[in-house]
Amino acid sequence: MNKLSISLDHFSAEVQRLIPAFQGAMIRRERNAMSQGLITDPQFVGLVFINEHPNAPVKNFAATLGLQLSSASGLLDRMVKAGMIKRTHSREDRRVVLLNLTAKGKSILEEITLEKQKSFADIFSPLTPEERTVFLKLMQKVVSHIDEI
Repeated sequence: MNKLSISLDHFSAEVQRLIPAFQGAMIRRERNAMSQGLITDPQFVGLVFINEHPNAPVKNFAATLGLQLSSASGLLDRMVKAGMIKRTHSREDRRVVLLNLTAKGKSILEEITLEKQKSFADIFSPLTPEERTVFLKLMQKVVSHIDEI
């Protein structure tokens, strides 16, 4: 084992230690609905999912967030009440409920996304282009593996 090798346990402990500092830096830089606590992480992930999958069935939404349908329903109720999404019934099968963003949901998502991109640019500015490329490739590798675990 060379000096750069660390155990998976040590690595995961160190990542866990660093993530709150990273999240805190993001929150301090942003003034959007998410950083102000007006929407939750699951709601944000839900907005991203619905934006990328218009007319998504509730079951797909629930699966993406790792929720039971009953828990997803509660989350969706809060998002509908906040005016971020709308539910409609499928024309082919009235039992199937489809999800779409409202104009307010799109606006919130766009605001958060733009601020996060700026925050990421600020936070990662000390890295060289080569380091950013390596980091991005590693993140892509991890994300592609997530569905397998």
